[in-house]
Parts: sequence; C-alpha cells; structure tokens
Amino acid sequence: MTLFAALGRVAAQGSGRGMHVLRRGQDGDALSYSDLFAEAGRVAAGLLSRGVQPGERVALVLPTSVDFARAFFGVLAAGAVAVPLPGPAPFGSSDAYLRRTSAALRRSRVRTVLTAQGMLPLLGPGLSDGARAVDVLLVPEVAEPSAAHVARTASDPAVVQYTSGTSSEPRGVVLSHGNVAAGVEAIAHGTRLTGTDVGCTWLPLFHDMGLIGSFLTPLLHDVDIHLLTPEDYLRSPRDWIRAMGRLGATFTMAPDSGYRYVLRRDAAPPAGLDLSRWRIAVNGAETVDRRLQDAFVERFAPAGLSENVFLPAYGLAEATLAVAFPPLGRPAKVLRADRDELNRGRYAPVPSGAGPCRELVSVGTPVRRTEVRLTTASGEPAAPGTVGAVEVRGRPSRAPGTTTTPRRAVASSCRAAGWRPVTWACGTTASCTSWAARKR
Repeated sequence: MTLFAALGRVAAQGSGRGMHVLRRGQDGDALSYSDLFAEAGRVAAGLLSRGVQPGERVALVLPTSVDFARAFFGVLAAGAVAVPLPGPAPFGSSDAYLRRTSAALRRSRVRTVLTAQGMLPLLGPGLSDGARAVDVLLVPEVAEPSAAHVARTASDPAVVQYTSGTSSEPRGVVLSHGNVAAGVEAIAHGTRLTGTDVGCTWLPLFHDMGLIGSFLTPLLHDVDIHLLTPEDYLRSPRDWIRAMGRLGATFTMAPDSGYRYVLRRDAAPPAGLDLSRWRIAVNGAETVDRRLQDAFVERFAPAGLSENVFLPAYGLAEATLAVAFPPLGRPAKVLRADRDELNRGRYAPVPSGAGPCRELVSVGTPVRRTEVRLTTASGEPAAPGTVGAVEVRGRPSRAPGTTTTPRRAVASSCRAAGWRPVTWACGTTASCTSWAARKR
C-alpha cells in the first residue's frame, strides 16, 4: 500500500481527527485527515498539469503548516517523490542557504519546489540546480478544483530523506512507500499507539524524527497531532509543555537537548499544569543522558508526570527511523563503564560508587522484523561487551539507496547480505546502548 492510499483509508473512517498547528502555544490552523486527502488530490492535479511526471522529485521548502501536509501528500498523489528541505534560518546567510539548497536540489535532481509566500522572495530569484532555474511554486496556487491520483506501488520511491549528518555529511536517503509504511508501523507498535492518544511536538518536518516519527506515524494511525513550530519552541519551550498539559497529550518525541532546553529556560511548572496523561517521551537522535531524564521527571513530577515517561530510542533515516525501543513503562537500564577501557573499545563495568565512569543508557532491543548486529572494522561479528559498528537489516523499511556513494569498503559486502552499516556503538548481549563513538 502507498502512503497516499494509507491516508485515504484513514480519511474514509471520518473520525474528524487531524493535524493542528499551534502558534505561540495557542490553536492555529487545523485540517482533518478527510480534508487533507481531498486537498492533496487537488495539489496533485496541479502538479500533473504543470508537467510533473511520476517518479520525479519535488522539493518541499515549507514551514510547519497545513500547507506542508497538503504539499507532501499532493506530491505522493501525483506519483512523484517528496524531498523535504529546511527553510532559511532566521539570522543565517541567504547566500550560504541558497548554495546549500541548490546543492541538495542538484543531488536530488529536483526541478520543482513547493514553498510558502514568506519564503518566495528568497527562493524565487536565485534558486537553481546548478544548470538551470528551478520552478518555485506556492502550494495554494498549484491546487486545482478537481483531484487526481496516480497509482503507484509500495516498492516505488516516496521520499528522499536527508540524514541528520551526525555520523557523516548529510545525504539523501531514498525511501519507498513500503519503507516508510513499515517504519511507521514499527514505531506505532513500539509505542502501543492507539486512537485515544494525542501527539504534540515541535520537531521540524524536514527531519526524519519529525516527519516519520512525529507526523506520519500518528497521522496514518488516525491520531490527533498538534504541531508547534521549531521557532516558537526556541522562543518559549514552556509553550510546548503547557500545550502537552492543556491538550491532554500522551506522547512526544525530541532529542536529549530538546528536553534539556526546557530545564534550562524554565525554573518550575506553572500552576495548574496537568501532565498526568503524558505516557511517552521518546528520547532519540542524540546520546541519551540518564541524569537529564531524571532531572526532567523531578521537575515536572508535581504536575503528574510519570517517572517512567521516557523511552530512550535509537533510529536513523537509513532505517526509516525506528531501529530499537525499550519496553514501555519501565525505568531506564543503565550501564556504568570505565571511560579508558571504553575508549580502547571494551566495556568494563564500574560498580556504583566506585569512581568516575561513563553511563550508557540502553535503547532497548530491535523493533519487530529488524535485526541489529555489531561488527569489527573487518566486518566480523564483534564480541559481547566491545565497541563495534552498528549494522541494521530486516523489514522492508531498510532504505534501498542514497544519493551519494557509501564510504566504507566493507559496506558493499554487508549490503549484499542485507546489512547496512550506520554508526559505532557499545553493546551487550541484552541490548544496545546509546553511546556512539561517531568515528565515521
């Protein structure tokens, strides 16, 4: 099943649920999933009338908005491939932004960009793929009165997702409809997502954790989602926490630094805040700090926050985000490792109170239909308790390719067996840990 067909199945339920965009913590634009399905079809009709071909890549340079959703599913309905890209930073260099964006368009072979009115003055005059000008279109102006839908299959490409760049230069990972659908299902299963859940997040939608984890997973399971803009979160992180309470939100996702920023900016929870429904705070994309999680729970325990709300997780764009989750509702499992031995590639336990150590927080076990192994530099299985390269294979969500050439010589033989090298970590026989040397 394609992602647009999955949206159609949700829309047919007519539950009235949908996406809601918050502005400065208050309700803003909203769009039901039924309306999204219809409006995406009209965007698709406009793209097709402008010559966009099935399989062609279309970039989305849009803020967190209902127009992002219309554009994303409109591109898919047209049979094309969505390429979400960041917009310009508020105080960044326009020239540098245009150079980076043009390079991404060139690598992804994009000739059409969908954007918003506020970004048009920057993108319209100077954007090219290096050889020719790129068509820059506004989402509302593309939509036509009638709808269109081009039939595609689960194996056809759906998204070019750019990696975060934490272990190498950012590169575009080509994800099929089946890749994304399987990743979404793995996240929903690992978090036990149901129709009674409510999501609330600020993650940017061009990032894999924002797009796949915070946006597509609840959407394709007919779960209400409330989205703050990253800019509003940075301006006032307490708006995120207040929205979690006001909306009765049950789950969110953020990197370790996202939760830390809340603690640094806000001294105490506001009076009347109720976080008793908040059951999952996925913590991923960065090394997980047990002390940060404990401090966050302590800060908001007076508002009813569960002591086991955190779900340390491991994922990456190449695996369509989800790789490993721990069991829900349990305290984090933590190993105390000797720092020197860890730097030598070995795990040596340090008893509690015995001196300095590096804490390693478990990110659980592989999500269903996914295998994870640790290997040596030569590609052989690493011994338990040693540092090795994390390799992933399994469900059809493993990405079929990237827009650049893999760097490691051992990568080709691993991929031949279905394994994809992704980063370096320390592991035990029981679980993976969040410590990563980032040697590549």
